[in-house]
Formats: sequence, C-alpha cells, structure tokens
Amino acid sequence: MTKAEVSVMCSTAFAVVLSMGLPALADEHAAAKAGVDRSIEAHAADTAENGQTTQFALPKKAPGEKAPAVAIPKDLSLEYIVDWSSEPHAADTVGNGQTAQFALPKKKAPGEKAPAMATPKALSFEYSYGSALETTYVGDLDLDTGLSDNSLIFLPSVSGAVTYRPTDWLETFLEVTLEKPIVGHEEKFVLLPDGSIQRADPKPYSLLFDQAFVRLKPPNVPAQAQLTVGRVAFEDDRLWLYSAALDAVLLTLKPGDFQIDLSASEEDMLDLDLFTTVPRGRIHNYFMYAEYRGVEDHKFNTYYFVRDRTAFGEGIQHYTGVRAHGRPSDIFRYWADFALVHGSDEESRNLQGYGFELGGTYWLPPDLPFDPSVTLSFAYGSGDGDPNDNTNEAYRQTGLQGNEMKFGGVTTLLSYGETLDPELSNIQIYTAGLSLRTSATTYLDLVYHHYRLNEIDPNTSEIRGSPITAQLSGLSKDVGDELDIVLTINSLFGVQGLGVELRAGLFFPGDAFRRDVGGGVFSDADKGISVLALISY
Repeated sequence: MTKAEVSVMCSTAFAVVLSMGLPALADEHAAAKAGVDRSIEAHAADTAENGQTTQFALPKKAPGEKAPAVAIPKDLSLEYIVDWSSEPHAADTVGNGQTAQFALPKKKAPGEKAPAMATPKALSFEYSYGSALETTYVGDLDLDTGLSDNSLIFLPSVSGAVTYRPTDWLETFLEVTLEKPIVGHEEKFVLLPDGSIQRADPKPYSLLFDQAFVRLKPPNVPAQAQLTVGRVAFEDDRLWLYSAALDAVLLTLKPGDFQIDLSASEEDMLDLDLFTTVPRGRIHNYFMYAEYRGVEDHKFNTYYFVRDRTAFGEGIQHYTGVRAHGRPSDIFRYWADFALVHGSDEESRNLQGYGFELGGTYWLPPDLPFDPSVTLSFAYGSGDGDPNDNTNEAYRQTGLQGNEMKFGGVTTLLSYGETLDPELSNIQIYTAGLSLRTSATTYLDLVYHHYRLNEIDPNTSEIRGSPITAQLSGLSKDVGDELDIVLTINSLFGVQGLGVELRAGLFFPGDAFRRDVGGGVFSDADKGISVLALISY
C-alpha cells in the first residue's frame, strides 16, 4: 500500500467520523485536553468489489464530551459502512473505543468528476425536553448575623421545546417551562438595613412560554434576510448586554461576513404565563447589533441600543458600544468590551457614563495535571463624582444583562461574583480564576474577585444591581472580596445526560460596609453567602 493510499484512507476516516459526530480531534493540544490517544492505525485491510476497505480504531471520548471540528478535504467523496458494535475487531484496538469500517469509493476514471456527498435536508420536526431541580440558599445578605434574612428555596421544573419547519422558508418554535418554588425556609418579613420591610413573595405554579415565535426565511432574498416575530430570547456571548426573552420584531441580515440584527421589542407585552399573572413591562427597546466574522477565530461587534423606561419614571438610555472576542490559538481566548451610555436617569439628570471590560483565558501546557487554565479580567464602570450637578456620570448596564460566562471549564458562572453579583456601575472589579478538569467528567472553577468603588456618592447607599442589601457607609471605597467555587459533574453515576452543578460564593465585606453602632463606634460587617445546587437531566 502506497503512502498516498494510506493518506487518502486516513482523511476519509476522519471525514466520516466528523460527519457522524464521532470523536476526532483537530490538534495535539485538544487531544491532550480530552485525554485521547491520537494514534489511529489501520489494523486490517482487504479488497472489496468496488474498492478497498480498511478498519480503524476510533479514539476514546469522555461521556458527554463534544467532538472538536476537523477540516474535511473539499474534493473528498466516499461511501461508508459503520459497525456500531463496541466490541473491538482486532486485538490491538486503541483503548476501549468503538470501531468502524469504511469503504473507499472505486477509483475515478481519468477526468471523471467525484460524486458529491449527500447532504441531509433540515429536519421538519424537532423536539427536546428536560427536567431540573434547583436549590438556592442565601445567608446574611444584609451582612449582619444579628438579623435573620436567610432563605432556602427549592425549584423543581420540567421544560420542553418544539421546532416545526413545514417549508424551507418558515420555521416555528415553542419553548415551555413548568415550575413550582417550594420553601424550605424563608422569613415572612425581613427588616432591611434602610429601615424598609421586605415581605416574602408568593410562590405559585408557573407555566411560562419562554419563547414562542415564527421565523420567515424567504428564498432568493438578497443578504439572506430573515424576519422573526414573537417572544424571542436575546443573548449575547457573555450576557454582558442582554439575557432576556422579549416580545419582539427582529430582522436579521447576513451580507457576506456580516450579520446585522435590527429589532423593536417590549418586555412582557403579552402575559404568556398560564398560571400566574405577569405585570406588563412597558419598557420599549430598539436594538441594532452588527457582527463581523471576516477574520478567522475572531468576532467584532458594534451596537446601538435605546431603552425607553419613561413609563416607570426612569428616563431613556442610549447605549453605543464596540466589542471584540476570539480564540486566536488553542491555548488563549480573549474578550474586550467598551460602551458609552447617555440620555436621562430616574432624576431627569443628563446621563453620561462609560464602562469596559478586558479579559482572557490561558490554557497551561497539557502535560500538567488536571488540564489547568487561568483567567484574568478587569471590569470598570464609571461613577458620579459630583451628585449635586445636573449630570450623572455613572455608567449603568442595560438592565437586561446576565453577566454570565464560562472561564476555562464547562460551567456558566456569574462573572462578577455569585454573592455580590453587582451591576457594572461605579465599581472596579478585579477577577482571577483557576479552572481544573479533575476527571473526564468533573470540572472545578476557583474564582477570586476584588471590588472597589470609583466614587463615594452620598446619594447612593447600595451597590447597584446587587442582591446585597447592606448600606454603604460612605467611609471607604473598599467594597470587599469574594471567593467563588463552582463544581460541575457530567454523566453522574455513568448516566448520560444526568449532571450536577454546584456554585457557591462567600463575600468578605470591606470598610465600605462598616456599620455605625452608635456613639461614633463602627463595626465590621459580617460575611454573606450564597449557594446554588442544580441537578438536571
């Protein structure tokens, strides 16, 4: 067998593996990360009627692990026969992986064009379903152990989604979630540090249509336009701008390497919860989001948003921003965001603020134990240095943000802290994270945050957007530190699809939260904690 024939057979095997979703790796680093033996050797060869056949041992893959992309030669055509048996076909099969037999097509006549590979048509009907049990514990969000405000809430849920495509130009989608909060422990009344009383919310059943839309994809339309109408989930890559389901009209254009989204939306314009009355949002949004993908492994974005919250007396905010993120190599990923906000605030003052974040994840050499990676980031939201003039220079996020992302692991975590979880407004956030893969199905993230105010504003007594209810003392810019631990286990007990996620955050308050206990005496605030455990299937 010539080297050229061996090369063709190896390329054919990789192409079929990719088309079937079987594990194949693109590079040595990815192989080392997945714990895969990259050696793929022919164990037997014989001659078939229309061509040669050869048997390959497929590399091992951890349960639930996604197969990385592999380049396929454009001119490759092939036929294949797959044996799904998990029994090895030869004594020297690599590891314990499955094996498959591939039949090479007969040789082409001189000048004959290779037959095209059959491309499966889009499925006309798809569905999915799942269940989850989320348990949330929070303790001492007022940073005072002397006042009881702890709670333990269980949230079981089942969900399902259906996609129906009656034609190539029409797609419909429906996603529904049924859930019922169950109280393990909760105070009926909580006296907040500002003197107000917080009452426990009712917790009825909810049957919510999370998404329900119709999408039109007219054929032969310039710029590949598509129109979506209904309740649509708006999410950006890091949920830094929005993470919300909105009742919207969305026009998407894809000219060349660009994608442009234009939308008008309203929050909860329709009450789509069959069991619970959802108040109408009455906040109007107008979004323009453009993305350029002309540079391989990089994305560049610009956007302009308008959030009209005058119905709630909160003014109108205009957001203009640019962002870039990508993975230029297998061992490094980066992101960069910069945004300006202007308009008016809830006190009818001119609003002029800015915010940004820079960060990256670096994967250490794969020969180190536990496949470690390190994440560093810095986020900044401007503050208002003079609260008595007619201009508010504090940046604020859209109000739709989730501030969630993955570091080096597989779990999406709160990027600004599991407990403090602030909005990026009048604050600096320094973050360092270490991600480990402790086994084929277990991932661990250790994250440290340090927080500092930009300005001491006597008219602002809390960290904007944070669940922490403690009052700022106005004595210091030192907000504090937080340590987060995130553990993820996939395929629990060997059951495919059964997973556990544990996210815990311990907040250590700084001098900005020192309490006045009277007589000119101040005491340090107590620690706050939050724990979220999620079992999903």
